[in-house]
Amino acid sequence: MSEHKKVKWGIIGLGNQGEKIAQTIGLSKNGQLAGVFCDSPKRTSEFSQKYRTVGFNCSEDFLKQSGAEAVFISSPNHQHAIHSIAALKAGKHVLCEKPMALSSKEAQEIKEAIINSNRRQFGVGFHLRFHPVFLVAKERIESGVLGKIKLVQMHWSIGRAGEMDFPPLPSHQRWREKTKLSGGGSLMARGVHLFDLAFFLLGQEAEKIFSLSDVKSKKQIDQTTVGVARFGKTLMVMATSRLVPFAINHMTVYGSHGRLFMPEPFTYDGTGTLQITTAKRDTVKKFTKKFNLYLVEIENFSRAILTSKAWSGASADDGIKSVKMAERWSGLKN
Repeated sequence: MSEHKKVKWGIIGLGNQGEKIAQTIGLSKNGQLAGVFCDSPKRTSEFSQKYRTVGFNCSEDFLKQSGAEAVFISSPNHQHAIHSIAALKAGKHVLCEKPMALSSKEAQEIKEAIINSNRRQFGVGFHLRFHPVFLVAKERIESGVLGKIKLVQMHWSIGRAGEMDFPPLPSHQRWREKTKLSGGGSLMARGVHLFDLAFFLLGQEAEKIFSLSDVKSKKQIDQTTVGVARFGKTLMVMATSRLVPFAINHMTVYGSHGRLFMPEPFTYDGTGTLQITTAKRDTVKKFTKKFNLYLVEIENFSRAILTSKAWSGASADDGIKSVKMAERWSGLKN
């Protein structure tokens, strides 16, 4: 692999996430931005001028003419599947923002497109898999120092003091408030990340799920959702909300011989703390070096393309697991 070789990236969907990814590609050592597309010509024009790239008002033209080798899909959730499949059929490598799709049927259609894509790379943007807190936690769990894992507790919420409802979103983000377009509120914003971390750390899928949310009709999205899942002989308790100010966010893993406690681990800059407690000792490992998790994600995916090796992030199969669990959690499937 040439030191100076760079992957040409394109972005579909130019909202907040598309903005973060464009900035990240600009910082990467092995990637460069080749073109962008979204449904709004005005937004496409503004975005392409800001990042000095080519903007397209037609997705087909973007896939044919941009020269992009890899495409980051950051369009609204309900478009992830159609855009991923179109990009794969056009011969592009695809890194798709979570969730991979809104249904297991759509996710399976993406998997079929990958199989027929002549070895194109595909990944799902679960960037927390690159966080050192979770990487070390996984090592400790697999080493057996905790013994048999009995219980995992996870809480990740946001909120502003005094607010009884989530504030209105800007017009270009209002798709998030519609179940058919977003798939859910807190469940799809943070819950799927927590599902993926459970798979990542425990190495297996959930067998049974019991969940509750504040949704009172099918048209509403969840503001708060809680539940319990069983992974083999391990139970997981999860809560996530966007109406909880001053939340004490954490993940705790309890084993027969020890405990891992991760206070405020859901950061984007790689910082955090891992407390390991066993009968023999208490150990506190602090991660103070700040870095961009999205940059690690983008550079890892680019490296996988340049070396023709499997990338180290979440795969299509990992993405499918989260989609299936979200369906079951929300009661769409038993």
